[in-house]
Amino acid sequence: MNFCIDLLKRLNHIANASFMGAEHDIQTRVECTPGTRTQVLDMLIAWTLDPEGTPFFWLNGMAGTGKSTIAQSICNRLNADGRLAASFFCSRSAGGGRSDPRRIIPTLAFQLAYHVQGFMKQICHMLQTPDITTQSIEKQLQQLLWEPLDNAFMAPEASWNEIPLIVVIDGLDECSDAGAQQLVQSLLRRFEHDLPVHLRFLLFSRSERHIGIPINASTADVSRFELHEVPQSDVSRDIRRYVEAGMKEMSSRWDWGTMWYTEDDVHFIVVQADVLFIYAATVLKYLGDSKIRPEKRLHVLRQLEFTAKTIKTSALRPLHLLYNTILENLGEADDLEDFEVDLIRNILFILSQSPTPLSIPAIADLLDINRDEVRVCIGLLSSVVRVPLESEEDSGVVTTLHASFPEFLRSSSQLLPEHLRFDIGELHCLFLIRCLAVMNERLREGLLGTRANIWTSCRNVGEGELSTFISPVLAYAAQHWQFHAIEADLSDSISLNAVYASTVIFVNLHLLHWLECVAWTKAVGTVRNYLTKLCASDNMLLVSSF
Repeated sequence: MNFCIDLLKRLNHIANASFMGAEHDIQTRVECTPGTRTQVLDMLIAWTLDPEGTPFFWLNGMAGTGKSTIAQSICNRLNADGRLAASFFCSRSAGGGRSDPRRIIPTLAFQLAYHVQGFMKQICHMLQTPDITTQSIEKQLQQLLWEPLDNAFMAPEASWNEIPLIVVIDGLDECSDAGAQQLVQSLLRRFEHDLPVHLRFLLFSRSERHIGIPINASTADVSRFELHEVPQSDVSRDIRRYVEAGMKEMSSRWDWGTMWYTEDDVHFIVVQADVLFIYAATVLKYLGDSKIRPEKRLHVLRQLEFTAKTIKTSALRPLHLLYNTILENLGEADDLEDFEVDLIRNILFILSQSPTPLSIPAIADLLDINRDEVRVCIGLLSSVVRVPLESEEDSGVVTTLHASFPEFLRSSSQLLPEHLRFDIGELHCLFLIRCLAVMNERLREGLLGTRANIWTSCRNVGEGELSTFISPVLAYAAQHWQFHAIEADLSDSISLNAVYASTVIFVNLHLLHWLECVAWTKAVGTVRNYLTKLCASDNMLLVSSF
């Protein structure tokens, strides 16, 4: 048994990707408010219970319509009934590999080992093959899922229920387009050939073309549901219940009473939200974060009301205007100092552009500023950002509460308050310079000191031990400086000279040290991809350095 458990570690699964995982150990995912989304939840439960049900169900909808909350609710119900086999909640902002489609099957296989009879024995047999988890998604599915399941099913001691167990994958659109499409195609290929269906797959995602095309083209029996098919009246009713419950909860929590808002205020939020649960959730977070009674914030929000003269250009327009208002009113007063505005710009840049989330200490280290200043400025963004508790700052990373906020920052620059707008190419250049400075200062021969020798492999050094020698910022700089280099604007002579000077030092003194750091942090694949893109970019200064 212990031997098998050791083998399962080779799957390198992502623990917090399951439905029980907390977002960075500070906040568990929420499920639907009681009395809401009953039609959709009942439909999905009926599908899971139907012995003749299809093996694949795709529920899709636009951003902010509550797909992940529905997925969480379904997982909770299935788990309570003992019918949830495994789950994976994809996330681009959470980091830790949760946007890498190649990590999905190994993580699901790890969970299946503990939930499906006979699977652990079979998967441990497969894991004795070297490098099995680095195969293509197609081969991962065959070797880590279908073959172990088939063998477990055929074993003499096997006993299976008539109703298959369910695997839930949420937010597949958060993964790379090619990888997500390959995963869907590979799954459906199994069902197209009428092979045994030991598991059913419930997929939640946006209505992305690269996901819809293979589903629509497949000959497999697939169920589909689009959230916009729910009648508007039902959605509005559910959002009203959600808002009313949220208002009452925050009034009780802060002892505000119920006189600070009216039924008309609730109606306004419901109308503005339209079909976007995330709009209502963001409003409640913004009001609940108020340090005093929130009438002032509610009054500010009422100025956003759409009228007959207001053009609603898209379903996301109210949400983007809400984000604009929250940023306009940071601190509830126009009292930000210039350095605070610059810091907030840098934080917004990190939230929208960084390839991986960072902790508050790491942000402060990367920007070479005081940690307390970073904490205060991030606290101002708490209506749209998940802020780690002070006691968990070293391990908890700063992420957005919803994927729509970094998308707003990337695509709606004209709606950003003028004083918070930033030049993307300019800040990529700034972060490139900082990454080079960190590496030139901290890289050295023998990063792990006497702990490492020529027989030491990366597998023998734990993450906790590794972090004592390679700080989070050094790991970030070593892995992602090329990411910033690809997008950096080097047209300014001062920036160009600064980058050139740092690059010369890096290449002449620390190139081999950098390669060692990349090896220890297991980032070879990431760096290889960046280098390929960098060599194809227009930044010939950096390309010629190599």
